[in-house]
Formats: sequence, C-alpha cells, structure tokens
Amino acid sequence: MKVLLLNGSPKKQKSCTFLIAESFLSGIKKAFPEAQTEVIHISDLNVTPCLGCLSCWGRTEGECIIKNDDIPLVKKKILDSDIVAEAFPLYFFGMPGSVKVF
Repeated sequence: MKVLLLNGSPKKQKSCTFLIAESFLSGIKKAFPEAQTEVIHISDLNVTPCLGCLSCWGRTEGECIIKNDDIPLVKKKILDSDIVAEAFPLYFFGMPGSVKVF
C-alpha cells in the first residue's frame, strides 16, 4: 500500500500540522507494516499558478498546458498512491496560499 501525505504548512517539519500528520502516518505503519509512505511539502514545490486559459477543458483534454513546474510529477504520485492525505493549518479560517495555488 502506498500512502502519500501532502503537507501544506509553510513551516514544513517544524509545524504542529506536521506533528499531527506524522501521528497519522505512524498509525498507518502500525496497522499496515508493509505500507510505503511519502511526504511532500507543498511549499517546496515549484507550482505555476493557473493561467485561466481553459486549455485543460478543450485543447488538451484534462491536461494543463503548463509543463515547466512540479505538478505533473505530483499528479503521477497521487495517481500511484492508494491513500492521499492533505494536512494544512487554518489561517484566518482558510488554508495557506500555497495550498490554494496547489
């Protein structure tokens, strides 16, 4: 079983969000010792914001025309995972900007 955790805290490993997420991953590993876990810190990614061109709706059918960022790699990891979890802190009742862009 493959488990992917997307950590949306800008503080990465030094955040309370990641502390909680690590507990989740520990529980997964206890319940499923064969589980492979991976953590991606969203703030480490190179993510180009959406252009609003709607090419993904028409021209390239579900694929973004932006190819020079980390999204295709992360998309593949998401599709290859059995479980995907996203953890992020709440700032003023909303998620951090890096998670919104992601």
